Order: sequence, then structure tokens, then C-alpha cells
Amino acid sequence: MIHPNRRHLVRTRELLAQDMGMAMGTFGNKKPYAAEGFPAPISSEGARVLLWDGEQTTAYLAGEPVPALPPMEGPEVLLDRQEAAASLDVGPRTWDGYKADSELTRHLVDVCGVEHWPRGAVLAFKDARPGKGSAAGRPKGRANAAPRGELRPRTLRQRSRSPTCAARSRSRRR
Repeated sequence: MIHPNRRHLVRTRELLAQDMGMAMGTFGNKKPYAAEGFPAPISSEGARVLLWDGEQTTAYLAGEPVPALPPMEGPEVLLDRQEAAASLDVGPRTWDGYKADSELTRHLVDVCGVEHWPRGAVLAFKDARPGKGSAAGRPKGRANAAPRGELRPRTLRQRSRSPTCAARSRSRRR
């Protein structure tokens, strides 16, 4: 999660390597972000791209106490793919299909090349989705209106009663 007022502070691996004066190869080999005391990523677990809070990493690199992040509450907090999926109780691959909805695409926020959505937009999308009760089709526990074996005789009877139905049927056969 990213607090909307801290978007400008977000750091990627590349930016951290620059901040530390390391080449990306060295940074990748040494993995200084795995050192004890290094601030935890602000990206969700399992995220494809790791992100850190710049204020925290700057303080750590300067040998100063690492400040705490602000509370991540409210509808404006930005959620990444995994967090948005978890908010809807679906998997990230299902979210990938949902995120194409116009109600979500208009709220898309790019943070260092990573897609995020405001929590409020994700929850509004969740509330607007149809539930199990609104699904179209036959109600649960109901059988066919007529058994399949009776459909043809019923159709023939109906066609014999309605001259327009019979005339349409004959014109289609020609």
C-alpha cells in the first residue's frame, strides 16, 4: 500500500542502487535491501516489482532512525495488484481481468511503473458487482419447465394452433 501523499517518495531497486552509488549488477548480487534493519518494501508480498518508501531508505542509509509510515487508512490509499485482488477475495489473475473495467481504468495510478488503484475505487467496484443472487438463469433447484422428451410434441401442438407460426415454419424449409 502506498499513501497518496508519499507517491513522490517511492523508490525502485534501480533508484535504490543509484542512491547507494552501486551498479545494478552489484546491487542485485549484494542485495543490500535484505540486510537486517533495512526498511521493509511497501509493495505487497509476491509483488513483481519491489518498492520502498524513500524517506525510510534515506534515513536508513544516513544511519538515522527509520521513521514509521503514516496510517494506511482511507479510500485514497493506493493498492497494488495483489492488494486489490485480496480486497475482492479473488486471485491476482482474476483481478487482471477485472482491472480492464472502465470503472477501474479511470482510477489507475502508475507509481514507478507499477499499477495501483485507490482503495475507494476498488471497494466501489466490489459493491457494484452483481452477486450470486442477481445471476441470470434458472433458479437453483428448479428443473426444466418441460422434460426434453415432451418439447417436440408441445412445439408441434403450438404450431398447429397458430397459423402464423406454421406459415413461418413452412417458409423456412424452402
